[in-house]
Amino acid sequence: MEGSSREVNGAGESSFIILDIEKYKKDKYYDNLIDKLKKFTWNTIKREDLDKIAEVIRDY
Repeated sequence: MEGSSREVNGAGESSFIILDIEKYKKDKYYDNLIDKLKKFTWNTIKREDLDKIAEVIRDY
């Protein structure tokens, strides 16, 4: 896991210490947003709204 430090306890179980909690929260937010967009039912959106969405992402 990027941005974390691995720690192993006495029983040999590993865990991660998050070094930058704000970055972690932001990364998780965007990961969840991407997942929602992947699962979205696009055929329910009006064509005009699809044009607006396409305009926003066209440069990517």
